[in-house]
Amino acid sequence: MEHVISITAVDTTLGTPQDNIGIMGLISKAVAVAPTFALDTPYLLTQLSDLEALGITAAYDAANNLAFHQQVSEFYTEAGTGALLWVQGCSTATAYAEYVTGSAFYNFIQYSGTADPDNLIRMVGLCYNVPATQQSAADFPADVSATITALQTTYASMYQDGFPWSAILDGYNMSSTVNPATVGSMATNTAFAVSLCVTSTLGNGVSQVGMALGRYARIALGRGIGNAADGAVSQVTAFLTNSIIIPTTGTLVVGSTYYVSNGTVLYNGVTYQTGKTFVAVMGFTSYTTADTGYLILGATPVQNLTPAYVKQLGQKQYLFVTQLKGKSGFYWNDGATCISQTEAFAFQEYNRIVNDATLAALNFWTNEHGDDLPTDVATGDLDPVWVNTKQNEFNIGSNSYFGPLVSAGSIVAGQMLITGPGFATNPNPQFSISIVRKSIIGNITGTVQYVSTL
Repeated sequence: MEHVISITAVDTTLGTPQDNIGIMGLISKAVAVAPTFALDTPYLLTQLSDLEALGITAAYDAANNLAFHQQVSEFYTEAGTGALLWVQGCSTATAYAEYVTGSAFYNFIQYSGTADPDNLIRMVGLCYNVPATQQSAADFPADVSATITALQTTYASMYQDGFPWSAILDGYNMSSTVNPATVGSMATNTAFAVSLCVTSTLGNGVSQVGMALGRYARIALGRGIGNAADGAVSQVTAFLTNSIIIPTTGTLVVGSTYYVSNGTVLYNGVTYQTGKTFVAVMGFTSYTTADTGYLILGATPVQNLTPAYVKQLGQKQYLFVTQLKGKSGFYWNDGATCISQTEAFAFQEYNRIVNDATLAALNFWTNEHGDDLPTDVATGDLDPVWVNTKQNEFNIGSNSYFGPLVSAGSIVAGQMLITGPGFATNPNPQFSISIVRKSIIGNITGTVQYVSTL
């Protein structure tokens, strides 16, 4: 006889230190490093040096694995040494839209919880290579848009198999011809399990997926990624992903404007500091640096975005860092997902709670597997005393699932209700979980005025 526990998440329309909810996964385009690092193989890290021990360092094969190292480095800068991070390399020749629907991706998630269910990946990031050229054919490369849809489809399938997760996708190589006002909206999609990140720490065309995962790894369930009280993110520069880095071996294009970052550069006899720009002129198509400086082509610094542009990116449901008035540094806007803001799953914070509740319910009912179910003789239904006892186990008290979440302020309230037809017609209990989510402050409006009295 088949025994299946089936749970469905139902979307609705609406007018701290790492523990198991902070287990993250990161997949990056990569090349194998024999004999230490193989593609399509999960590795569990606790610090950046674990990745470097696999042969992936900042100095190795910059064209393929440099972005991988960058993402993991930024993860640990945010999450701190000791945080658990599963990583896996995907062939540079394989499109993510194909990869996330295949066995390698499924196995990555499933394998993480095989030896210890508490190590199951709760959120996964997908990162691309550092692009060598700009593109203007679409808002993002075709694989980015296709992967958003593919990830949502795979999420739905794996959720039914008992593996709930959410994803942050690299919005790399944004078109050089768009800006926040003209770029398409993610709010028209239905991919509530996926966020698209469009800001970078280095201006090298890949987004800060690792940094976002690192922040989620160390904040409490239900806490907003953009909570100002948690402080600024650990970066000193931020750009849209419409820019690319020009290495010292690269060729500068006459007439193009270049942005100096990360140090100083010497060009045409002049030393330029970080933050300065210049236009390449004929006869001078290269530059040098005496430190760690480099040039960025097509840079759109986040600090240069107007308030209107920031608002437009937010309304379009992108994940990005921005500046807050009166505070130094950069802060996440929110945990926007690729769906309308009117939906309950429009933010990663709410997805995390639903996914965690799903796993808690799965574990709860797994403990009941094969047990005898008491029946009310008069009605043929499940015994109401048993039903009430089981509901209270999940709902009430310090050892319940919802009790600690309510006490911590992660949710307002929650409850499981055990329902279902008469035992005589269907011996399998049915249940529903309802959650009253807390509100996360977004835009704030107010007035300032003179009055005669208070």
